[in-house]
Amino acid sequence: MNNNQARIVELLREAHLIAFKEIERLNLRIAELESQDRPPIEKEIINPAIRKPTSANQPSIPNLPEMLNDYQVVEHT
Repeated sequence: MNNNQARIVELLREAHLIAFKEIERLNLRIAELESQDRPPIEKEIINPAIRKPTSANQPSIPNLPEMLNDYQVVEHT
């Protein structure tokens, strides 16, 4: 490798390092801006009058395979 090639490789490495530093800086800025835009986290307010259905309140669903073939669909309907 001659001097010109070595210098080109050195300049490319420097450009690569500068690019990665800039990417890191931009990622930090993006994270900073995203955290500013987020509303503050509040505890979930649970209204005792509104309850999530329990398994006893839900209709029972028969245990079926995840995917049915044509014959199983016909038998099920």
